[in-house]
Amino acid sequence: GLVGSEMCIRDSFKSMLLWTDQPITEIAAVLGFATPNYASRCFKKIVGIAPQQYRQRHQLKLLQQ
Repeated sequence: GLVGSEMCIRDSFKSMLLWTDQPITEIAAVLGFATPNYASRCFKKIVGIAPQQYRQRHQLKLLQQ
């Protein structure tokens, strides 16, 4: 399972993807990842899809509500 810090980063990453227009590069820097590519790989490993896909899918759902 995920440790607490991983869950916190995952939740922060998800929130920033949905509620800001910040590019992945900025989100990765804010969350302390060494590179945007590493941030994307970690996100995909934990969530199951790439950050860009997550943003596209879930922002559409928010707009439809």
